[in-house]
Amino acid sequence: MAEKIEITSAIDLLSTVFDKRQSVIFPYRGVSRAEYELIPKAGRFDGSISTEKSEKSFLHVFKREAIPYLKRVPENDWEYLFLAQHHGLSTRLLDWTKNPLVALYFAVEKDYDADCAIYACKDRINQININIHPDPFKMRDEVFLIYPTHITSRIVAQSGIFTIHSNPQKAYEPDNMVKFIIPSKYRSIIKSELLVLGIHRASLFPDLDGISYYLNEGYLRDVRLHEIVDSEKDSKT
Repeated sequence: MAEKIEITSAIDLLSTVFDKRQSVIFPYRGVSRAEYELIPKAGRFDGSISTEKSEKSFLHVFKREAIPYLKRVPENDWEYLFLAQHHGLSTRLLDWTKNPLVALYFAVEKDYDADCAIYACKDRINQININIHPDPFKMRDEVFLIYPTHITSRIVAQSGIFTIHSNPQKAYEPDNMVKFIIPSKYRSIIKSELLVLGIHRASLFPDLDGISYYLNEGYLRDVRLHEIVDSEKDSKT
């Protein structure tokens, strides 16, 4: 069973992570509701569907349809899988990050009236070399950590890494897990703290979607946005 630690601020999280007893925690995954288990999106298919068959079909279509939108064509199925995962396709991958503040952002991002959480591992997860194992669907009987190629800027911005799950319908529950619980009343406060620290949607999604989301959330609207626009006008006169 995971060790549970309550945190109420970004500093609280960092202090706990840097504490001697917790110094080996790595990697991190934020979830918007504390009850969510570590199950890849592909494992949430209806039980009547052949998960692996569906995954392969989805990836096949994604590879075919994605080409016109790519700045760089992926070199193998792993890179397509990394890219697809970051754009919301159901895969057997789970997103993690090397940065605890990034995980904290994804935990508190939505304004849900519920506790959220960050998962972390005290010990390193076994790593896989994708050059030696070219087929993502032939990984069996274990969960492996993957350091992805930087096929998308989002991976870089989010300090992203992945785990791959040979049985995506089975919740990942290692004995060495730590679960940081963030009570719902602290979500908006922590999100404001992260903004000051430069952790927000536009920094984690460095594209037009990220900028638009960032503005729509209200970080720069009303008086602050008017101040910025007015100062730009003054500088031109």
